[in-house]
This record gives sequence, C-alpha cells and structure tokens, in this order.
Amino acid sequence: MDDFSHILNWKLLYGSHDFPGPDGGTCINEAAIVAAGFGYQRVGHARELPSCFCPVIGEFSVWLNDSITDAELRMKLLLPFVTRLAGARGTAADEAARVEVLRAHLTALTPEKQRKRRFTDRHHGYLLIGEVLGPWTVRRYSLKTARTVRELIRIAEHLKSGMSVIALPGFFAALAGALDAMLAIGPRASTPETELLVARMEAAKRPGRQAAAL
Repeated sequence: MDDFSHILNWKLLYGSHDFPGPDGGTCINEAAIVAAGFGYQRVGHARELPSCFCPVIGEFSVWLNDSITDAELRMKLLLPFVTRLAGARGTAADEAARVEVLRAHLTALTPEKQRKRRFTDRHHGYLLIGEVLGPWTVRRYSLKTARTVRELIRIAEHLKSGMSVIALPGFFAALAGALDAMLAIGPRASTPETELLVARMEAAKRPGRQAAAL
C-alpha cells in the first residue's frame, strides 16, 4: 500500500484532542478518521472508533501512539499507518489472528527466562473466566495464555518499563512491524486519491470543519 506520510502535513501527538489545530495535531486514530473521510472526532478509547476500524488494531495503536514519547520517532513509525486503519475491521477470526501476530512479535522481543512470567488483572463488573473475589474478577495469565489484545498490551508495557532509553526506539520499531503484520490480515483499507486525502487533512484543520465529512 502507498505510503502518504511524505505529503501529510500532520503531527501525531500523545493523547486525544478536541480539535486538530492548524498543524493537525492528533493521535494516530484521530488522524485516520480524517484521512478516511469521516468528520473529525476525539478518540479517547478504541471503543469510540467508527465501526470500520478493527477493535484489536485500534486498541493496540492507541497504546502504541501514547507509549512513544519521542515525537519524531512517533511520526516516523506511525504516520505511514494513518491511511491504513479505517476499513480494516474483519471477522472474529481475523481479530483472533491479529492477536496471535502480536503475541508472536512480543514473544520474539521477550527474553526466554521472562516468557513464563505471570500477570494478574482485576476487573470490576466484567464476566470473565477466572477466580471471582466478591465483585472483582481476577484473571491470571502469561505471554502464552494471554487471550486479548489488552492483556498483551499489559505485557508490552512491562517489557517497555524494563528497557533502557537506548533500546526503546528498536522496541517500538518492532511493534510498528507487528502493527504492519496485523494489518496484512483480513480486509485492507481502500487507498484514497492523493488530492482527496490532502484536502481532507487540510479541511480538518480549519475551525468549523471538524465535524464535517469530506
């Protein structure tokens, strides 16, 4: 798929944003919404994305966008994905396969002696298979037994926390590779014409145009 990052006058920033501003400052998913022709909307969580976005990829890309604290590195690694996120939603089998792709990449990044490390998540109000303690459901898992993208993100966060500043760019580049491999599964986004893409991105920067689709 074509990489339009060299023509996009857009900045990818940490967090969610009410308004792109004159420099187009948003997270990766907010930028992807504009690139796809939807009216601009703030994205604080993957569940707020349009229905044509894959929830697995959406949740992972939200985390990856906010985990990369180096603005230049964020732009370099993630801007090429802006035109690839909308339209990627597939079947439940596609989502499960994307989870497995992420697991494989994390396994390659995890030292062998850490691969059996156990994690514990406590959920309130969720019906999960696990040990129920009062109103809380306790879920214990490892890299091998993690079932959801959220659990794999928890493992990725743990790996990140133990890395040196020097190692982080390579770690994030590998995870951008995981995102690319996840997007290779299932439906692909349709490629917009260059002129239309630029028009959409520029229009979103103008006051009063954020809610309008183009």
